[in-house]
Amino acid sequence: SVFMLMKDYVSASARLQLLVELYPDAIDLWVALARVALQVGHVEAAEQCVRQAEHCPAATYRKDIILAHRAYLAIARGDNDAASQALLGILAQAKLDLKRKSIAIHNLGICQLYSGNVGQAISYLESMAIDTPDLAAMSHELLFNLATLYDLTDKSTQRKCRILAQVVAPWAGDNFDPECLKLPA
Repeated sequence: SVFMLMKDYVSASARLQLLVELYPDAIDLWVALARVALQVGHVEAAEQCVRQAEHCPAATYRKDIILAHRAYLAIARGDNDAASQALLGILAQAKLDLKRKSIAIHNLGICQLYSGNVGQAISYLESMAIDTPDLAAMSHELLFNLATLYDLTDKSTQRKCRILAQVVAPWAGDNFDPECLKLPA
């Protein structure tokens, strides 16, 4: 992850390649390698890594990881319908922690936006902000995307952004950036 933070994708890929050779059944290593490949635009290599991950013993009980990476691959190919189906598959799982659920909902909202379903995108992102305001408060990207969608669709943008701020404010910590809501000063 240090190499990824430094945007040294070649080194990150090389280290992960060494690790998957040592631990070929480690699903987390394969999907990490897939994400590096996607980061540099090498979709075919990412697909190979996800296929390897699907054959790991842990894949039977880590379906959310496989579905998430299928969704990332579909997004990379521009197939938002397939990405949405994979993300809905994640949400259908009974034992899903709140953080993974919120990531899936956020990505599903973005897929809906890319598919031209702006209303559905707003619905997904609003449901996350309302149902889990503590997570929404920590996700500046979610709030920014929701504020942008309001800008695109509604005349009452300012009112909705203020309501959104009221919902997440009690959960926001010291590092909360209110600028993500695009409210005027």
